[in-house]
Amino acid sequence: VNFTDCTFNNCIFKGSSFPDCKFVKTKLNNCQFIKDNLDGDCSFENTQAYDCKINNTVGFNVVDIHA
Repeated sequence: VNFTDCTFNNCIFKGSSFPDCKFVKTKLNNCQFIKDNLDGDCSFENTQAYDCKINNTVGFNVVDIHA
């Protein structure tokens, strides 16, 4: 799955998984990537982000971020 030119405002992602995703020119504003009710973390395995704007967002633990 690719997210291109998307905007996420005030979203809460609980224990969500984003394997092999690409975030391209995506805006994350006041979002939270947090544990679910079973204590499962969000997963970002092989996820990449390109030219994204990340503001006031916690838990977006993507290792491969490109400006």
